[in-house]
Amino acid sequence: MNFYPDPPENDLKSVQEILAEENENNQHNVGIEDIWMDFPGTYYAAKNDVGKVVAAAAVASHDELYKLYVIPEARKNGIAEDFVLHLIGQIAEPDGDGLFVEMTNKSLPFWDRTIKKHELRFKIYEGQPKIELWLK
Repeated sequence: MNFYPDPPENDLKSVQEILAEENENNQHNVGIEDIWMDFPGTYYAAKNDVGKVVAAAAVASHDELYKLYVIPEARKNGIAEDFVLHLIGQIAEPDGDGLFVEMTNKSLPFWDRTIKKHELRFKIYEGQPKIELWLK
């Protein structure tokens, strides 16, 4: 899997089209309507071994993972976990700020599983569904 920042707009649009179709067909409750941010930040994308864009992430300039989406055909292969690990490695400072994540009730099992499986360091923000993550 190849994760990269600042993907060409066409890479993001290809992922957005799949997300829009998934939401339109109501195949799953995806939880997000689009991958776009309306504030400063960096987009990332993931390509599989044959060069197809299979995931996109939006990270706000204050180092918060704002959105993460994996296309349906690429799910259940650990791409989301690997993407998160890559983002933590790129963004989190070992002795400083980590990657911030605002969780939803639907995403709690993913974050719990990912933290335990990869023994991530984390900080919980009391009273908020927000965590901060670092690699161990």
